[in-house]
Amino acid sequence: MSLHNKTFFKRRLYTLRMAESTMVIDHINTLNILFSQLTIMEYKIEDNECVEILLQNLPDSYDQLIINVTSNAVTLVFKDLTVAILKEENRHKNKEDRLASSQ
Repeated sequence: MSLHNKTFFKRRLYTLRMAESTMVIDHINTLNILFSQLTIMEYKIEDNECVEILLQNLPDSYDQLIINVTSNAVTLVFKDLTVAILKEENRHKNKEDRLASSQ
């Protein structure tokens, strides 16, 4: 694999930022594609780095979740983190749905 391709995917990975309007599952899928592409190019990304990348590129509305999952954790597993974030997104969505239906 060329240095150009590896650099392209690394830049994309490390500059990625999830927009508030993006669904978490779509963002996680994008990350997983980038992780896979880099793995194919023999660039190994450890699970703890995947966790850090995901936490760093979540929007500000996830700040409380980030505080909650990182304050008492010694280590986090990427898969477990994605489950927690998806649950948080569902909680937000259900709260918004309840507010909309009560109006």
